[in-house]
Amino acid sequence: MVDLSIVEAGLVGGGLVAIASAVYGRKESSSWDEVLLFLGFLVGAAMIGIGAWAWGIGEYDISTRLILIFLGLSLFLRAIKGIKLASLIALITGGAVGYGLYWLGKAFELEFLTSTVILVTAFLVLIIVYVIFKFVEDILDMGGVVLGFRSVQFLVGLVAFAEAVLLLLDRSLWYFLS
Repeated sequence: MVDLSIVEAGLVGGGLVAIASAVYGRKESSSWDEVLLFLGFLVGAAMIGIGAWAWGIGEYDISTRLILIFLGLSLFLRAIKGIKLASLIALITGGAVGYGLYWLGKAFELEFLTSTVILVTAFLVLIIVYVIFKFVEDILDMGGVVLGFRSVQFLVGLVAFAEAVLLLLDRSLWYFLS
């Protein structure tokens, strides 16, 4: 029986989901695209975690670690590229700061924390957090668009599958590249 570690399983699973997603594409008449998108989200998040773990222990070649993280990001970012969270995070943060300052002023009887100061501070925090998270959101969207191309996903899926087979044979792509 073949000893399949979590790294090889992640490479095979991610490769299969990427290849299936690239071959199937977007079809309006079927819900399989949403199923593959959801599977890609889960498998991509798992692959990023496995890649970080493999990087941390340093046991695997650089090619294995890069393929895990690159394909994980490809699958994960393709799934989240349409989600807009910057305004929600900024609103929650600004509200929490305003609420915290209000209760801080009441608890310690701080007279300089008037309603105007609290509102201006909460609004400034809201704007700063929104700008930061909007920038991160735009970078992730751009990465999701580039890594989400069907041809890129297909090729990286094939490379991941080949890397898994080579790892089962006690080799890796890095062995052939170096």
